[in-house]
Amino acid sequence: MNFDDYTNHLPYDRKDKGVRDAYRAENQRLRSEFEKDVLAELGLTDHPKGQALMDLAWENGHSNGYREVYGEAVEMAVLLQDD
Repeated sequence: MNFDDYTNHLPYDRKDKGVRDAYRAENQRLRSEFEKDVLAELGLTDHPKGQALMDLAWENGHSNGYREVYGEAVEMAVLLQDD
């Protein structure tokens, strides 16, 4: 997984609401794409608890970046994957 694919390249200006809103919308789009890609890589795209796994992984790892969120998801995925 190339974590650089999820980097927001839009400018950020806390004083300009339009620019700030566009930046936040792009962050949300990138996060959604990342979560979709992680679940696909783990074979959990259609798993009913896939989003719960990603929510927990995000909560536990997002302060250290996407790589950490990915690691958290991989560690927890064994609980949802079939043998």
